Parts: sequence; structure tokens; C-alpha cells
Amino acid sequence: MARIVVGRYIPGDSILHRTHPAVKLVSLMVFVPSIFWVGAVWLQIATLLFILFGIGLSGISPIYFFRVFRFLWFFFTLIWVFQMLQAEGYILMRIGPFRLTDLSVTRSIVLCMKILNGFLSSVIFSATVSPIQLSDSIESLLRLWKVKPETAQDFSMVFNLSLKFFPILFDEADRLIKAQKSKGASLDYGGVPSRLKAAQRVVLPLLFNTIKRADDLSIALEARGYTSGEKRVKYRRQRVGWKDWCFLTVVIGFSALMISFSG
Repeated sequence: MARIVVGRYIPGDSILHRTHPAVKLVSLMVFVPSIFWVGAVWLQIATLLFILFGIGLSGISPIYFFRVFRFLWFFFTLIWVFQMLQAEGYILMRIGPFRLTDLSVTRSIVLCMKILNGFLSSVIFSATVSPIQLSDSIESLLRLWKVKPETAQDFSMVFNLSLKFFPILFDEADRLIKAQKSKGASLDYGGVPSRLKAAQRVVLPLLFNTIKRADDLSIALEARGYTSGEKRVKYRRQRVGWKDWCFLTVVIGFSALMISFSG
């Protein structure tokens, strides 16, 4: 749990790190829906190869990205179970109420690859965009939609803080679980009532620590002079260059190509 990968920024100087954050955000908003639009297995494999190419450009170890498998096995299992319960097509194997057919295998593989490709794309984005860059990119996009600058700044700040809170909460929960186990608490044994009762030893301290962290964060923002609704200036301004436009063109072009083949 402490090694959760979604929402963590990995500093670097790769091509993806130097790409404008707003361009990467727009690319993600275009690329992820195209992943779930495509329904053929070979198109999902082509999308995975494209994502692997992006992982190579990021300059980050591939092992870091594929830790996402540890968090997706539960969803993969549910997909296979539901597909085998309502299976259609030629029956390959029958196990009680479960029927493994050619269509269920194809649909399960496609759905699993859609979830995997979507998660890997999100991990690449979060690993190459710092919290400040993410706030600036959201604010820039909101201003393009004619949102007031003060409202855009506040919304980007709230969204960024809520997104970056997830890794902190998972780390805190992991520390609490290890602390309870070191004291002899049995969190993984017994029936459902006993497990729910044991989970209170983790949930209540986690809730208290979360409220305390949020309160400390608000005090820190006030101490630094942050006031909601006030106009603020930027210390650094990023400009969109020709490399950023090339990056956006490649992502949109690949997404359009995959959708056209799917159609």
C-alpha cells in the first residue's frame, strides 16, 4: 500500500517531463476516452505498445509503472467472473454455473486491457507532472473556457490538494496497519464481524490524522498569505513550444487512428 503509484511525481529531465503540463493534460483527456472506445484486442495491444513507448520516453524505470498490476488484480478477477456468468458464444469449458466461451474470453481480455492501459496512462501523467505544474495546467484550461481567473486558481488549488492527498493517506494507513500488527492485532483473521471490529483501530486514527493534516495545511496556507478570491501572479510562466504541439499532434493522431480502425 505504501508503494501506491497513482498520484506520485517522479522528478526527471526527460522529454515527457519537459513537455508543457497543459498539453499533457489535454492529451490525457483525449487519449483515455479513446482507449475505452476501442474494442478490438489487436488495437488494445497496439495502444499498450504506444504506452510502453511513452514509458521509455519518461526515463523512469518500467518496474515503477507495472506496480499498478498489484492494484488491478481484483478488478480483473471481477471482470472474468461476470463474463463467465453471462457468457455467450461457443462453450469452451463449464465449471458449475460458470461457462468459459470464446466471446467471454475475448471480452474479458479487452476489458482488462482497457483498464490496464487507462491506469498506465494516468500513472505516466502523474509521474511526469509536478503538483505546481498540475495546478497551472488546470488553471490555464479553465481560463480558456472563460472562467474567472480567481475561480480558476481556487479550483486548481483544491483539485491539486485533493489529488495529492491520496498517496499521503495510503502511506498513513500502511503505517497504522503495521503499527497495529506489531502490537499483536489480528486484522486479517476471523469472520466479517471480527474484521470490521478490528478495522476500527485503523479507520478512526486515520480519520483523526486526516482531519489534523487538513487543519495543518489550512494554517500553513494562511501563514503564507493565501486568500481565496485574490488575484495572484506566477513566479514561472511556461510557454507552449513546437515540441509541445508535436507531442499533442502525435497523441491525438494516434487516438484518431485507433478510433477509425475500431469503427
